Amino acid sequence: MTPFWEGNMKKTERINDMLIFLKNKRYFNLKDLMTRYDISKSTALRDIQSLEEIGVPIYSELGRNGSYKIIENNVLSPIYFSVDEMYALYFSILTLNGYKTKPFNVESIALENKFKHVLPDNVSKNISIMELTLSFEVTNHSNFSPFLKEILQGIFAERVYHLTYLKKGEEKALVAQFIRIE
Repeated sequence: MTPFWEGNMKKTERINDMLIFLKNKRYFNLKDLMTRYDISKSTALRDIQSLEEIGVPIYSELGRNGSYKIIENNVLSPIYFSVDEMYALYFSILTLNGYKTKPFNVESIALENKFKHVLPDNVSKNISIMELTLSFEVTNHSNFSPFLKEILQGIFAERVYHLTYLKKGEEKALVAQFIRIE
């Protein structure tokens, strides 16, 4: 099997990728990491220790068929972004300003402020400069959609809806399943 990454991957990049690789796994073997990242046993052990240090709940089961188990938790692990990825995410956040209704319980200005506070000073300064010099054309979506969040949750759950509406004063019924929001 060829390794996941050809060439030398920096430790921080490898740990970040391991967070993604292990995200939905219940268990893994040392060999899985050694093969995927083309690393030695001692490097894999150090990487597991690094994962534990940043809060990944891992424990080992000893023995011939031993493995590493990941305790299920619903806490999102920290993820590290490059500067360009942070710029892209920030400007994606700004596009939310064009929507009157958002399917999330968050105001885009609060999200924007929170994002700016975790950025390094030089990146935050560059974003301020980019805001003044870059112009993004964002379509203004002024329709109020009080059920947008529920519809989005229904798409996730593949829910079927029984809808009633008025058309020319007459009540109509419709069975629908939303698959996309445009």
